[in-house]
Amino acid sequence: MLTSVTGLYRNGQITLTEQPSNLPAEAHVIVTFLATPVIDLAARGIDHAQAADLRARLQTFAAAWDNPALDIYNDYDSAKAALLPRRCHLGRLSQFRFTDGEVAPCIDCSGG
Repeated sequence: MLTSVTGLYRNGQITLTEQPSNLPAEAHVIVTFLATPVIDLAARGIDHAQAADLRARLQTFAAAWDNPALDIYNDYDSAKAALLPRRCHLGRLSQFRFTDGEVAPCIDCSGG
């Protein structure tokens, strides 16, 4: 059986972008390094100074972006779709029933 997943090699370690399922506790792997795509910044109207400035400003996000604790936000669209709209007793869409059955309190009403 072959299972393929993507990942990122950085600083001597490989971080998988998804966790493979149905694997034994130990498995042999083959790692294939892909060519890094080249982005022509000049073709997009970005010169060297602008690229350096952008790189420096985005670097401040790197620690948060790579924080495994924030992985819960990776599937935002599915989480949002899991909210089922529900009308309160006044007919407003101010309550939400979650897929597990829990109901969020009505903001506009006193819970009626």
